[in-house]
Amino acid sequence: MLADTVVFFLKPTDALLQFVEALFGARFVEAIGNFLQSGLEAFAQTVIDAALFLFAMSPFRSISAQKPSNAT
Repeated sequence: MLADTVVFFLKPTDALLQFVEALFGARFVEAIGNFLQSGLEAFAQTVIDAALFLFAMSPFRSISAQKPSNAT
């Protein structure tokens, strides 16, 4: 029964992919897929870099890195 549910949700995707392949051809679909994948990878790397930058600039990091004022 669970497999039927999974198949039900995957059918529209397969139908759309078949429609696009029939309309534009398989090479075009592959090229668009590669383009979107590289774009998403670049976006993910940008988000990771921004998060690391914000962490490095956070006030909590600078407080823990300071020496205590009563140190000799």
